[in-house]
Order: sequence, then structure tokens, then C-alpha cells
Amino acid sequence: MQIIYGVAAEAKSTFVMADDGELRRLREMVVTSYPQFGSRVPTTSETHLAFRNAFVALGHIGRTSEIVTRDARSIGWWAGHCEEFLQQSGYDNYDVGSAPFLMAVIAHGDIPHSPPARFPHDQFFGLTIGTGIRATDKWRGVLETGEVLPPVPLTRPTQNYPAPDFQVRW
Repeated sequence: MQIIYGVAAEAKSTFVMADDGELRRLREMVVTSYPQFGSRVPTTSETHLAFRNAFVALGHIGRTSEIVTRDARSIGWWAGHCEEFLQQSGYDNYDVGSAPFLMAVIAHGDIPHSPPARFPHDQFFGLTIGTGIRATDKWRGVLETGEVLPPVPLTRPTQNYPAPDFQVRW
């Protein structure tokens, strides 16, 4: 399946959808890179379908060159956005879920993302609505090299906040 944007020939995307076997290999590569997903998202037909759904929907979402942390949308919002897109596109099953969504983000190979260590907290992505860099077939590079796009480290405030000066009594 090839995902096409616009009607002009120059407006076509270079994104080509992975087939079922390639999706299974991509999912396994993500689990190998981030073993915590193995326990959170067991390999079942339902979770594979959710991963595929997220992968398809992400092919239609614009990218940014950096993760978006200011006014960022939550991982649940993005998963819901994918479900809404799939439902409006006529898919019978459009379940996504947060963990399959993050796995699909990582598997795509062209979406900047924060480290999944605190999943589902502190998850930021290089995604945007309406405009942005179009999806590519960088996932093929993930299959060829066996390496996923490394996460973008989050910077944290360095200020030490004093302990609160109050007590709670019951």
C-alpha cells in the first residue's frame, strides 16, 4: 500500500506501507531495543493489529525535525487521533492504544521521540497536525540495520526546589 498526499504528482509521499511480515519484524526489533514493551504488549493478534493500525495512521501524520515539548499533546491524545483517523478512513477495527502507538513511532524510523523509560509519562514526539515533514520509508532502514532511531534525551530543570513548609494533619 502506498499512501498518497494531494493530487499533484510532486505532492506524492515516499511512504510505502510495510507488509504484515515486515510489521512483525519491526515490532520485534522495537521489543528487542526496549524490552519493557515485551511485558506490556504481549504478542497477540489484537496487539499486532493495534501496532499495524498505529503504523498506518502515522503514515498520514506530519513530522517535525525535533520533539515537540512546548504545548505538546499527550500520548493518549495521539493514539486517539490515530483511532479517529482510521475510523474516518473506513477501517472496521481502529483500536490503537498508547503502547502500540509508541512502538509504531519507534518502528517508523523517522519520528523523533523521547526515551520510553517512564512510559506513559514524559512521552514527546516530533509530530504535527496539518503540515510538517511527510512520512518516508525509513522503516526499511530499521529492518536492514536492526537499529531504531535513538531517543532524544529530555532536558530537566536543574533548580533544586525546597521542601514544602507545611504539615498535613488528619
